[in-house]
Amino acid sequence: MGVGVIVIGLASLIGGEAVLTPSSVVRALIGCVIGAIIYRLAIALALNADFLGFKAQDLNLITAVLVTLAIVLPGARNSLVSKLTRKKA
Repeated sequence: MGVGVIVIGLASLIGGEAVLTPSSVVRALIGCVIGAIIYRLAIALALNADFLGFKAQDLNLITAVLVTLAIVLPGARNSLVSKLTRKKA
C-alpha cells in the first residue's frame, strides 16, 4: 500500500462527509461509498476528457483540487446555513 491509497481513502471519506452529513454509522458508511464513487468518476472524467486538455501528468493537480474542495465544502455549507437561519430569526 502506498501514499496513493491513503489519499484515495481520505478523499473518499472527506468527500462523503461533504455530500452527506454523517449522523449515524450507516449514514457515514453510505457517505464514504458515495464519496469514493464521486472521486473515481471525477478522476476518470479528468483522464478521459480530451476537451478539458488534461494529461496523465495533471492527475496530482486534479487530486489536490478535489481534496481541497472536499475539505472546504462542509465549512462553507455550515456557514451558509448559519447565515440563512440568522436572517429568518
